[in-house]
Amino acid sequence: DGVEYEVIEIDKYAFSECNITSVYLPKTIMTIGALAFANGNEINIYISDLSSWCSINFGYARSVAWGNNQYEPIADYRLFLNEVEVTDLVIPDDIAYVHKNAFSGCKSITKLSVHDTVTSIDDYAFYKCANLRKIEFGKNVGTIGEYAFCKCSSIEELTLPQFLQTLKIGALQSLDKVTELTIPASVKTINSGCFLNDTSLTSIIFEDSENDIIIGSNLINEKPIFSGCPLQKVYIGRDLKSNTTSSNTGYYVSPFQNQTGLTSVRIGEGVRILGSYLFDGCSSLTDINTS
Repeated sequence: DGVEYEVIEIDKYAFSECNITSVYLPKTIMTIGALAFANGNEINIYISDLSSWCSINFGYARSVAWGNNQYEPIADYRLFLNEVEVTDLVIPDDIAYVHKNAFSGCKSITKLSVHDTVTSIDDYAFYKCANLRKIEFGKNVGTIGEYAFCKCSSIEELTLPQFLQTLKIGALQSLDKVTELTIPASVKTINSGCFLNDTSLTSIIFEDSENDIIIGSNLINEKPIFSGCPLQKVYIGRDLKSNTTSSNTGYYVSPFQNQTGLTSVRIGEGVRILGSYLFDGCSSLTDINTS
């Protein structure tokens, strides 16, 4: 009847399975639900303000066990800012944290740059960004959320933030091309499934540190965190105590358990304690250097 409304929310599945090819979203949008535009095809999403996009509350698809929520992309899409395709994504410096599900499913992003103003990358933030190849983290990112970069299958090299403290469940899961990864000295917690099925990861380095570290907490799949990784070399520069690998089901799950391709372990000079079952089942381990 000629009345114009200011749209602020689009709920989950709102346009699911519709034959949509393009969506133009105003800055007034505050909430978009999971799978809102998903139709099995890649669509184009057009926005005029990146900070507004980064401030949207992207909803979850369903609740799962232990009170967690499972998120899915709003669609398989390519993002356009003022009609220009976003390939090199720079998170605006007025953004303190990247919201849950914010860019999941975005196929246009090939490079991500994160300012020092960002302190957290939340759950599923870049989930299934299949063409993301390079990430430049700001030094103040302290948390990488659940499945934040899961299935970012084009990433070949990854340097984690300088002051990172927490890697949540599945944060770096299913990275097909990363061969070596360094865990910064600042990291205190690595949750379960973090590196599950990183199918090219052959070398892991735990930087020298006096900080305690909890590995494999919030266990959801009863598997060591390096399951599905073809580890060959490990450097340990910090204590890995037995109680840091205990699961919430009451038994120990070593992070390196049954790594049958692991041949070499180097242990830093400051290491005092290596916990129970740490290399249990590593049948090819022949070289242990403690100097």
